[in-house]
Amino acid sequence: MTSGYDVNSSETVQIPNTNAFAVYNLIQHIGSFKSVFKLNTALREGTSSFKDSEGNEYKWEVLYQEGEGIKDKILKSVVITWNNGNNNTLKISTLGNDIVVFYETTL
Repeated sequence: MTSGYDVNSSETVQIPNTNAFAVYNLIQHIGSFKSVFKLNTALREGTSSFKDSEGNEYKWEVLYQEGEGIKDKILKSVVITWNNGNNNTLKISTLGNDIVVFYETTL
């Protein structure tokens, strides 16, 4: 689904039968997001802030979930917000067996 106008827009995509980490890996290779994803390669749980070389600040919120009987944590959601002249929000979150990706940019 896509909505918005010339300067404000949002997009939502639901991807069935996958996991948040797989979708995260796909999105990080999209050209317009490469500079955002290279700032936080560790994906540490919690809230972190980073600045790029131009002084733009990026806020990352990473949440993991522990499954029953599984020692490894499962990536549940990643929310990245930043302002580079526009306010941007990218959310990758789990919804059952699906992943929902939401991107919004506003003035």
